[in-house]
Amino acid sequence: GEGENEVYISPHIEQMLGFTQEEWLEDPFKWYWQLHEDDRALWNQEFARGCQTGGPFRAECRFYARDGSIKWVHGEARIVKDDLGRPQFLQGVAFDITEQKNAEDVLRQQAVASARLDEQLAIARRVQTSILPRDLGVSGLTIAYGMDPAEEVGGDYVDVHRTADGAWIGVGDVSGHGINAGMAMLMLQSAMAACCRTDPGARPSDMVRHLNHVLYD
Repeated sequence: GEGENEVYISPHIEQMLGFTQEEWLEDPFKWYWQLHEDDRALWNQEFARGCQTGGPFRAECRFYARDGSIKWVHGEARIVKDDLGRPQFLQGVAFDITEQKNAEDVLRQQAVASARLDEQLAIARRVQTSILPRDLGVSGLTIAYGMDPAEEVGGDYVDVHRTADGAWIGVGDVSGHGINAGMAMLMLQSAMAACCRTDPGARPSDMVRHLNHVLYD
């Protein structure tokens, strides 16, 4: 009859956002105040487009629930017209898609983390292969090596430094994998080269002590 509120709000809204049907009906702008401020422009833009074209209006936006939490809501609406094409009312539905959005966010974070790991591993591979010894020529010796990391990028160390009466041959394995292991191997190779130049006649125990001093002290 006259004076009755022609707006219908589903009781499902209370389960979704915590406000009763009566609270939504008493304040026709409540939906706007509960809409996340960063999503208001998108909602208004899509709503205006839907009104101009007759729908459908679709948007995924965040709303503040009664307890202050943020809920993702997928809203759809269309203008219902009479037989003469005149707008009669707006009919719409809303769904809580918070869990879906949270799952998408987790997958997105995992994808970013995976991309970063792939980038780090690519850098580590370049480091690892670029510092391997190229000149293995040592008088009286035939030297060959192969490297096949068990997983990702290893921290394998191979080095050859010729001396007046032979050569220093270094073989080692850096603990761990990835770019950190590659960087540790690079430091070891640099320290080894410096030690061989400054004291080519050192005993193995002296060489290890020098390397430990450079890498850890």
